[in-house]
Amino acid sequence: VAYILYNAYLETGEKKYLTGAEWCLEFLNSLTVNPAYEIQLPYGVYTASRMNAEIGTDYDIEKMFNWCFSFTNLRKWNVLLGKWGVYDISGLIGEDFDRQYAFSMNTFQQIGALVPVARYDERFARAIGKWVLNAANALRLFYSKYLDDLHQDSEDWAQIYDPNSYIVYEALLKSSSGFPEATGDAIKGGWAKTNLSLYSSSSVGYLAAVIDTTNIPCILKLNLNATDFFQKNSYKTYLLYNPYDETKVVKINLPHGIYDIYETISNNFIAKNVSDYSELSISPNSAVVIVLVPPNGKIEYKFNKLFIDNKVVDYNLNM
Repeated sequence: VAYILYNAYLETGEKKYLTGAEWCLEFLNSLTVNPAYEIQLPYGVYTASRMNAEIGTDYDIEKMFNWCFSFTNLRKWNVLLGKWGVYDISGLIGEDFDRQYAFSMNTFQQIGALVPVARYDERFARAIGKWVLNAANALRLFYSKYLDDLHQDSEDWAQIYDPNSYIVYEALLKSSSGFPEATGDAIKGGWAKTNLSLYSSSSVGYLAAVIDTTNIPCILKLNLNATDFFQKNSYKTYLLYNPYDETKVVKINLPHGIYDIYETISNNFIAKNVSDYSELSISPNSAVVIVLVPPNGKIEYKFNKLFIDNKVVDYNLNM
């Protein structure tokens, strides 16, 4: 609800919506037990981080962010870790109690909600980069072509109606053999003839909007603007995480134009007057958040924020 109300405030300027958003987040901030139930909490965490950055509230983002990745009794819910058989499922979101039951839509949605948090609070950039890399790898298992017929329950339907494997299964269940089984609730619930799920598949757009590859395998370029909805005053911002135990030099293809490149974690410009591409050195097991800004723009510092040509580039200069 805070997410809806804060966006309503940004669109209309009416203070009643801001007040409502603050009431919601003050309640969330007051809780001492993880309140997560499926996909709602990440949108509150994103909103809290944005309001802290934009209007100076002081919500405990670390507590809320960690809740998104921790076990919650309300749904026996967690971010799953490890391997099912030979398949790495780390990063998927789902039940983690009497059964391990991961869901595609919940994972897509949580990525969409939490990735822009790194723009407003770079403390979580490395965690977000590492999680999205793992989740993106595991999410392929919801598509029929990535599991053999013995480990999915709608393979006949998929072969006839989805031969290119565009539709995801609703869920992955850890089977008695320890391997993932692509399945869902629709067939046993009697409300569909297949557990391949259009409503789950539609959310892959969040993943597609956020993720791009680089010249280094397993180093992704995450677009922090793509799901930062109703944000109309920002420069192009990207997160890159290096999972290797050695420094990697990544080639970044740039949009048309000339840019300076600012990095928010180190609070430094790392390139000036570059076009076409730039090479970026990333230390082992670490992340960078880069912002593409106008070359030789007017720099101003206000209230712990860096502005260039009247747009915020870095919200937390002292972190």
